[in-house]
This record gives sequence, structure tokens and C-alpha cells, in this order.
Amino acid sequence: MFDKDPSRIDKFIKVREIIFLLNNIKVAVEKDMEDNPVLKEYGINKARRGETIEIPRWIAEELEEEGLVKSLEEGFEVELFRVLNREKLQGMYQLSPVKTDFYLKLRRYLINLRKRKKEAFDRFRIYAQDFIKIRLSKVLSLAISSTNIEQATSNMTPEEIALYKEVKEIADLWKKTMMGEEA
Repeated sequence: MFDKDPSRIDKFIKVREIIFLLNNIKVAVEKDMEDNPVLKEYGINKARRGETIEIPRWIAEELEEEGLVKSLEEGFEVELFRVLNREKLQGMYQLSPVKTDFYLKLRRYLINLRKRKKEAFDRFRIYAQDFIKIRLSKVLSLAISSTNIEQATSNMTPEEIALYKEVKEIADLWKKTMMGEEA
């Protein structure tokens, strides 16, 4: 029917997630570590309890799971509640600004929470779904109504922009076809 590859957005998100996991974050060392082969690859021979080190996110996640470090990033639940409440206050065609890595953090948080705390995962998932439904509704509305792409996408994340462009292209093609115009 369409020449679109339906997995294009999925591939885009996976590439973004890989880059996200390779970015450094600051962590507090909870237990002394010496001769850790992974840390040595990043030039860290010793890490003492109480120190702050900067390591790739994927390593931080693994070490945090083992109780060796603790992330110094703001708790993600707080961030989600803040953006969800802000989003609910906005009009139908207004998106509140969120950090460009918001969905990547959301995805990682849910994956990690699912592994560890079933009850907390179920509760948090409801809030995440609410946020996604509100944003999705607004992105779709903007894609079928807006002609100024720069203005429409100014507060969107890269993932939302990819979705917006796909939907806009399909909607524009559909409208032209229904109006009897050349596609």
C-alpha cells in the first residue's frame, strides 16, 4: 500500500538508545572497586567509596544493579510527574518542553523497574501511559493540521519529530488523493 518501512521509527529509536547508553553520567561510588576490567577500559584503576566518577550509562546501570554505584541523576519518577502535570495544563495544540532524552530515560527506567519491582512498575507504567497518550494525541493533531513544521516541532523530542514527519507525510498524501490531486 505505502512504500514506507514500518520499522523506520523503531530503528531510529534503537540508534538513539545506543548513543544514550554510551553517554557518560556521574555516579557515586558505594563500594570500593579495584582492578575492575570494564572501568580500566575507561582509565579508572581504582574507585573508592564516596568518590564521584563519570562512566557510560550502560556501565553505570550494571554497576548500580550490583550495588557498587548510585546514579547522581534526578529521580526519574519526579521528572515524569512534573512533565505529566505540565502537559495536562497545556492546550490541545501546545506541547510543553521536555528534555530531548526524556523518552530514552523513560524506556530505560521502565525496563529496569520491570526487572526489580513489579508493584512499582505497574503503578509507574500507568503514569507513563498517560503522558504518552497526551503527547501522542497532540503530535498527531499537529501533524494533520499544522503547515509550519518548525513551529509545530519546536517543543518535540527527536522521537516525536520522527513520528510527526511520518504521519504528516501519510496524511498529506491521503488528503491529496481524496481531493483527486496527483500524489
